[in-house]
Amino acid sequence: MKNSSCIFLYHKRAVVSFLISFIMLFSITAVSSQICYAVSVNGEYVGSVRDKDDAYQLVEEIDSDLTGICGDDSSISSQVDISVSMDAVTVAFSTLKQRVMSNLSGVTQSWYLSVDGTAVGRADSKQELTEVLSNILDLYAEDGGYNSFVEDTVIAYGLVDMSIEDDMDALYESLLPESGSENALSVQTVTVTDTYSDIPYATVTKDDDTLYPFQSGSVIVSGTDGIMLTTTETVKLNGKIVSETSEDSVAEPAVNKVVANGTKEYSYDTAGCYIWPAYGNLTSGFGPRSGGVGSSNHKGIDICGSYGQDIYAAESGTVIYAGWMNGYGYLVQIEHENGDVTYYAHNSSLNVSVGDAVYQGQVIAQMGSTGTSSANHCHFEIRTNGGSTPVNPVSYLP
Repeated sequence: MKNSSCIFLYHKRAVVSFLISFIMLFSITAVSSQICYAVSVNGEYVGSVRDKDDAYQLVEEIDSDLTGICGDDSSISSQVDISVSMDAVTVAFSTLKQRVMSNLSGVTQSWYLSVDGTAVGRADSKQELTEVLSNILDLYAEDGGYNSFVEDTVIAYGLVDMSIEDDMDALYESLLPESGSENALSVQTVTVTDTYSDIPYATVTKDDDTLYPFQSGSVIVSGTDGIMLTTTETVKLNGKIVSETSEDSVAEPAVNKVVANGTKEYSYDTAGCYIWPAYGNLTSGFGPRSGGVGSSNHKGIDICGSYGQDIYAAESGTVIYAGWMNGYGYLVQIEHENGDVTYYAHNSSLNVSVGDAVYQGQVIAQMGSTGTSSANHCHFEIRTNGGSTPVNPVSYLP
């Protein structure tokens, strides 16, 4: 019996200990479940959150929102107080944050303009601040120019210090480059202009072994001027030039003029063809003609030129006449290997004598207007069949 009483007493004590432990644990759990963190702004309670970390994150976020906007962040943070509370009624984090911001003193939510990270003005609308900046830029507007501020200007919405300027006229005046205020802006204007100018073409020569030296000068390719594009960038600061740079680029390349350089060697051997005896315009053709001076049945062609210019042998041969002959004036006749005879008339002077062997292209006389003639020119004939039959020289010339 004694042992049974002891066993009963032991079990009774164990049950009591368990009950006491359970009650204590329940009490602690119940108390813990009621603990939360109350947030007050300037002594006025605005709400609670369950998590301690949420409470301090709230303060950090408000500080972050104010960084670079308000001049003294610490004065804002000091308005917020966090304390332990047994009030189990909590609100959402976003709701509590909005309550805190609404109860902060010295700040307000609005559109603001910051310059290099510091708020300088606030307004009810973004447009008001945009117009202030636009009006300043317009003061330095130029055709084809691009205006921008040197400083970093940002328009945003958020918490700002209520002490910053909210009068748009006053803000405009303080931001003007010439205002001298600490908030004065600097306007950079960049203008790019394009101008065009000619690139003169060059004249180059190209050797041609089918032409004699005296035939040099014929144009193979006509020259064309190119076009140079000059792009000039002008940078101004508050209307005054600070730099100007120019860069040239070829918009259209020039095309060089190419002139033939005759390299054919002179030879007394027959060339087998005729060349023009003079440079100039063909003023009278072969055959019947009316009016003017001279024969109505023109036996050659007239090449008009200037007094004293060179007359060339149209083909190699031997001089069979060199002197004055009636209407021909001073005349040179050359007999060629094939039996043809060429005539060169109205010369002002002669360079050859009878019996001289001449090569194709040799200077034999100078142009004039002797004999029956009304102007300086070379009367040129080709006679075949031993020099008896005049033919049209144009049919034999290149």
